[in-house]
Amino acid sequence: MLADLRDYLARSGVASLRDLTLHFDTAPDAIRDMLGVWLRKGRVRRVDPTTIAAPGCSSGACSGCSRCADPATEAELYAWVDPGSAPQPASRRIIALRPDPA
Repeated sequence: MLADLRDYLARSGVASLRDLTLHFDTAPDAIRDMLGVWLRKGRVRRVDPTTIAAPGCSSGACSGCSRCADPATEAELYAWVDPGSAPQPASRRIIALRPDPA
């Protein structure tokens, strides 16, 4: 499940806690625990919603994006730090072996 969360964030770039709980059909606290692993490793960061929200968000001039619908989960946004850095499946890894010089 931890790898699935990584892959989902790597593909989407940014996701709200609500998006993650709906996608994985998992309680918010369980998702937060898994995100904590990636946060400690520096692979995920918490995003300030005001830096990416559409103009008018939280001002009463909502255009229907519903980001303000549930502040406890919608305002909690997470971003994958480097979307291209998710590990490749084992079958795609290339290992170069050098002959022993001796």
